[in-house]
Amino acid sequence: MGSQTRFSLALTAVTIAAMGATTPSGAQSEEPAVGLPAALLAQHAAEASCEPLAEVRHAAMWGVHTLTEGFVLYMVPCAAGAYNFSYAFYVGPADRDAFARQLFVDFHDRYGWTGTDQLFNPNFDPETLTLTSFYKLRGIGDCGTSGVWRWDRYAFALTAFYAQSECDLSVEPGDFPQVWPPVD
Repeated sequence: MGSQTRFSLALTAVTIAAMGATTPSGAQSEEPAVGLPAALLAQHAAEASCEPLAEVRHAAMWGVHTLTEGFVLYMVPCAAGAYNFSYAFYVGPADRDAFARQLFVDFHDRYGWTGTDQLFNPNFDPETLTLTSFYKLRGIGDCGTSGVWRWDRYAFALTAFYAQSECDLSVEPGDFPQVWPPVD
């Protein structure tokens, strides 16, 4: 992969908010969007980066999770491909209709650190308040990215990020080199 560059970033503030083929855990319905607040559905429909919910094949695989400090996490299906399912993530107070679309960091060895408002193939662990994602560059999963974020009172903080840009079968699916925090 060439030479490594060491750097240090404070990523907690950058990683506030987004989600997106594992089925998310939490409250779900067989009907698309049944159980999600109407104001959230209206906000989500207005977002240009997501397909209309009625057209997303995993529309019924949404999730709602209780966080801390009275906040709720909403995982709303965004788009679907052959092996990647994306989600948008919203966080809002449990007692009112106000939803902040979450933003996350992403990494590519060619472009460096970027941002995204969607995560692919996410999973949320309600016991540890940990959100994970796994983006596959191809179906067998030997290249792509994966990230781990932990809820920290008011935002998701990046705890680890892994990336493998070369699709060459040199690693097991999802067993990518760690790019954050930097490895000595």
